[in-house]
This record gives sequence, C-alpha cells and structure tokens, in this order.
Amino acid sequence: MTRVDVWIGLLLAIACLAVLWQATALPYRAPTGPGPGFFPLWLAVIGAGLAVLIAVKAQRTPGLAAGPTEHGGRAGLLRVALAAGGLVVTIALIPVLGLILAVLAYLLFLALAIERLSPLVGIGTSVGTMAFVYVVFARLLRVPFPTGPLGF
Repeated sequence: MTRVDVWIGLLLAIACLAVLWQATALPYRAPTGPGPGFFPLWLAVIGAGLAVLIAVKAQRTPGLAAGPTEHGGRAGLLRVALAAGGLVVTIALIPVLGLILAVLAYLLFLALAIERLSPLVGIGTSVGTMAFVYVVFARLLRVPFPTGPLGF
C-alpha cells in the first residue's frame, strides 16, 4: 500500500459517512419489511468501516508496492472487456434463467475464466455468494427475484 491509499481510504470513509447521513432521513422500516433507508444505511456503515481499515493499514505499512502489474496493458483491458460483456449476457439471461442462476453463471465466469481461481475456490465462492444472497434477500427479506425454470 502507498500513502495515496491512506487518502483514498479517508475519502471513501467521508463519502460513506455522507451517505449514512442521508440514509438516516429515509424510513428504516416499511409495513412489508425493510424500508428505503435499510440498505443505504448498512452499506454506508460497512463501507465506512472498510474504508477506515484501508487507511489504517496503509498508514501502518507505508512504502509497499502498489500491487502487481500483471493485470495491466492489453491483457488487463481484455479482461475488463470480457467481464463487461459477461455482465451484458447475464442481464439478457435473467428473464430466461432467473436472477439466481444467471448471476451464479456470471460469478462462475468471473472466478474461473477471468480471475482464473482454482475450481474448488471459484465454485465454492460463487455458490456460497449466491446461497447467501438467496437466503438473505429471497427468504429472510422476501425480496421478489425474477424466477427461472427451476423456480428460483
């Protein structure tokens, strides 16, 4: 991490605190479940905490390299284009497969083809992420998702 990361972390924390301040003006609950202030409030709290962690870590370990350069250049641009193209395909597949399966396919594509994670890690992370999203949003919060042929 570099000194710039300290400033980036602090600026992100300030932005998150501004979102938090605005989110407190929205109702936290609604008669049918979470209100319009629920998601922005928690996103801002978690984001501010992570931003502060970035700043603290950067302050404690100054002078480290900014990161590997293997993802730059044409190869990096190709990976970004593939990820963006995959997102477009995912959006087109949502009415056909449903949200859960379409996003699961996209996460698998990102993990295995773009990031080249090991199959165990890529599949585990993708399935775990979608299981978490399904349980929290579809089951606990009862957010309606577009469904596919398998009913989810």
